[in-house]
Amino acid sequence: MKKDNELQKIRKERDYLSRQLEEVSKELARLDLLNFTLTQQKRQVLSAFNLIKLLEERVHQVSTLEDLYRVVVSTLVSELFVDGAALVRVDLKAGELLVLESAGFQVEKKVLKIGEGISHKELLEPTFVNSDSFLKPLHRFLKESFRFPFFVWSPVLETGEGLVLFVGNRVENLMEKQPFSAESLEMFEAIASVTSLRRDNILKTQQMLQEREERIEFLADIIKNSPLGILATDKNWRITYVNSAGENLYGWRAHELMGRDFSILSSQPNFAEVQREILDTVRGGRIWRGELTSRNKEGDLFYVDSAFYQVLDRGGDFLALVVFQEDISERKQMEAELRESDQKYHLVVENANQGIVVAQDGRLKFCNSKISEMMGYSFQELMSKPFIEFVHPEDQTKVLENYLKRLQGRELPKVYTFRAIDKWGSTKWLEINATRIQWEGRPATLNFLSDVTERVRMEEEIRRKEEYFRSLIENSTDVIFILDKGGIIRYTSPSSLKVLGYLPEELLEERGFKYIHPDDASSVKGVIQRVAEEPDTTLGMEFRLRHRDGSWRMMEGFARNLLRVPSIQGIVINARDITEQRAAEQEIDSLQEQFRQSQKMEAIGRLAGGIAHDFNNLLSIIQGYSDLSVLTLSEGDPLRENIEQIQKASRKAADLTRQLLAFSRRQVMEMRVLDLNLLLKNLEKMLRRLIGEDIELSILQGEGLGRVKADPGQL
Repeated sequence: MKKDNELQKIRKERDYLSRQLEEVSKELARLDLLNFTLTQQKRQVLSAFNLIKLLEERVHQVSTLEDLYRVVVSTLVSELFVDGAALVRVDLKAGELLVLESAGFQVEKKVLKIGEGISHKELLEPTFVNSDSFLKPLHRFLKESFRFPFFVWSPVLETGEGLVLFVGNRVENLMEKQPFSAESLEMFEAIASVTSLRRDNILKTQQMLQEREERIEFLADIIKNSPLGILATDKNWRITYVNSAGENLYGWRAHELMGRDFSILSSQPNFAEVQREILDTVRGGRIWRGELTSRNKEGDLFYVDSAFYQVLDRGGDFLALVVFQEDISERKQMEAELRESDQKYHLVVENANQGIVVAQDGRLKFCNSKISEMMGYSFQELMSKPFIEFVHPEDQTKVLENYLKRLQGRELPKVYTFRAIDKWGSTKWLEINATRIQWEGRPATLNFLSDVTERVRMEEEIRRKEEYFRSLIENSTDVIFILDKGGIIRYTSPSSLKVLGYLPEELLEERGFKYIHPDDASSVKGVIQRVAEEPDTTLGMEFRLRHRDGSWRMMEGFARNLLRVPSIQGIVINARDITEQRAAEQEIDSLQEQFRQSQKMEAIGRLAGGIAHDFNNLLSIIQGYSDLSVLTLSEGDPLRENIEQIQKASRKAADLTRQLLAFSRRQVMEMRVLDLNLLLKNLEKMLRRLIGEDIELSILQGEGLGRVKADPGQL
């Protein structure tokens, strides 16, 4: 029993010692972990310091943005012991992420669409994800896009390009990698600062280099295309460069002069002394100017105006001796004339009829005197405010759009017109001829301006007159045709529909002669042929044209040769419908003929009336004597019957004279009650004697006719 108690006591002590030992072991483990963590943090701080120092050294060795981005991500992966790194550009407008450079992993897509629920503000704020992080929509988007569960998202540039640094780990291993935390962001901020600073320096350097290249190209272009001969020599006067003007000046090709002594181009008697003078002048940092006697390849002498200067390298050592030369042979004989010409040239420039301006950044950078005169503003006023303010409000949009498109290098017409407002408020029409140039290293436009106000006014007047004459032609009753030499109709005025029943387009490309009456075709062809052979000739003609309804219309036309007029190039026929006129003329002719006949009949009537009057006087004597003779003769006297026949014949003759007097409208009506059948029977004997034997006369008397009251002579 005692043993059991002791054994139980020992067991209790053992258990207590075991628990104490376990507590001590846990405490030792905690101490080891704390010591490891402190050591790890210290190592991370030291590593970050060394990393930034190393990164600064490496980025200073690169000269392009592509190399900068590549060095940054590769250094982070190799020196920071992370699994992957990338530089990403955030395009807020397009809602996209563009992977510029990556290391340690391959991105499936270079362009990533920003997911929903992610604000633009979040994209440009630093953040991190570790095992304890609460995942936001941005975190989930980045994990899915880059496939790293643990990462740091640290902006390099928050504005402009929106450049962001992404660093990620696939696992979170405390023994090898410090977990990403708020403290990690400080280190990445330092990395971002190094990257941003070097990026700015690279951009500035590239801009400076670009401007320098532009200036060098500009100067090289000037030298190459300079009208002056430009040559360069080494310190021993051996030729090293000749431009095109120099070749033309001396007649030598550039390769023929390379390495030869400059004296080959000179005929200066004391050239050796002149050479020493030139060297002494340029070594003193000055330019030597003077006139030299030179000779070309053919040995001909001429005078050149020369300017020598010395070019040094950056170390101050001699690089080249450059000379600008101009042939002044003629100037020697014409200095006075040249001075006068210079004065005239100056007057021409000052009084040029074109304004010249250079526009940049929406303002005028250069103006000549003509534009100042044209607009009434001084140079200071023209250049003190945006040029668009001088443009008429209704044309400002057009002018500004053309200016911006031209700066962008887009194709559009160089010449157009717009309205401007001068200093006095008047509207001017200006014609602009513009082209894109480089002005002080930046895009600008060179503009030549002409005042075309009067021309626009005249064009408007011409347009108005054209409308007026077009209206006249379209509403004219005359038909206008234009034929070519072959008689093909090239134009027909709208009046063809009203006059001939054809639409103008129906007659186009038709042979005009097919519509002319066959009897008139040959004469019309003859007129057209004569007109075609004699320029500026006008001939008249009359002809018949077929109407659409098949009838023929009489036309009066005039043909004129305008083949030499560029805008017409044809034979113009102006034709007028005179059908009604001709019908009226024919009717008038008929009436005139009737009038002439009536005049003839009236004359005959007057003659007949005169004869009848005289004859009636004779009949009165015959009737009187016959009546007296009958009174003296008895009833059975043989002479009485003869006298009665004389009386009867005289009465008939009296009736005939009455008829003649009635015809001549000189007979006074003698109204009687008459039997028409008896009157016709008495007339039969006279008619048979008058008409002759070759004409058969039949008298048909009417039955049951009543008597009439009339003048028997008139009947």
